[in-house]
Amino acid sequence: MKLLLLLFPLCVLATISTIQLVVRSDNQEIDGKPLTIKFEEFYRYYLFVGDEPAFLQYDDVNKVIFYDNKVRYYLSLHNNILQLSPDTPLTIDRKEDGHILEAYGVKNIDDPQDYSYTSYAIWYGADPPVDALPLSIYEIH
Repeated sequence: MKLLLLLFPLCVLATISTIQLVVRSDNQEIDGKPLTIKFEEFYRYYLFVGDEPAFLQYDDVNKVIFYDNKVRYYLSLHNNILQLSPDTPLTIDRKEDGHILEAYGVKNIDDPQDYSYTSYAIWYGADPPVDALPLSIYEIH
């Protein structure tokens, strides 16, 4: 029994893993590129297709992706745009092949810092803009 109690904390800690998110798409401009995070406004980071990968955490037990920067920022949605914020997290059920979700790359979303004029933000949900690029998001270790 003592051995079981000693091993229990190891099991709990083993549920958090460091991941990066990458895009797969038929569009060669974005295929294989990582998702990066950019500060947009107070307590909000948006995800963009970029060149520098973001290092995030995945919690197997709660099925959430998050980023710790003194405050825990969860992968969440605001107006169908993927972001990291302290808001209610998206539940992510990752597949064995690393597939996270299906989404769209969108530009010109009227984001506070105007990053979307040159980079694709990530639209998640129904009714994307007509010029949105379909994409899949995968995690890598």
